[in-house]
Amino acid sequence: MSTQDLSNADITLFHTYLFNYIGKVYPSFPHTVAVKQVAEPEPVADAPAEDDEFDFFGDEDSADEAAAAELKAKLEEEKANKKKAGPVERSAIIMAVKPADVDVDMDELEAFTRAIEMEGLEWKASEMKDVAFGIQKLVISCHIVDELVSMDTIEQILEEKEDLVSSTEILSFSKL
Repeated sequence: MSTQDLSNADITLFHTYLFNYIGKVYPSFPHTVAVKQVAEPEPVADAPAEDDEFDFFGDEDSADEAAAAELKAKLEEEKANKKKAGPVERSAIIMAVKPADVDVDMDELEAFTRAIEMEGLEWKASEMKDVAFGIQKLVISCHIVDELVSMDTIEQILEEKEDLVSSTEILSFSKL
């Protein structure tokens, strides 16, 4: 039996037995609590629709157009205020650039990487790390402004140069 199958009379009867039992076991308990009988809700009759003949594909009223234009102007104003008020979000990234071959000049790879210039991108320190069997990888860090630069774009530019770059990997991505 679920709680949905219980009527108000069943619930009232349960409460009466419960309070009587508690009153016998714990005499100091105020077992004369009145249980309010709640009437069953009446089924709601279908309310007549005010606008049964609404044309979904018809022309909009001029009042609707004016309200929409006002709302759009308000949203644009809030968006402009939000951009001005918020701090510039920046991220610090450390990425590994792996060469395409053992014969790739690592200085040339670093120069190619640093040659990528975008507004909001600032290259920082770099170092060469040994991978295996004489192969090295370039580990380089940069700071980016999140709204202006996407790391996906930087990785895509690096990986387009297939004769220099085998793959890239983001080692660390943290907000400043």
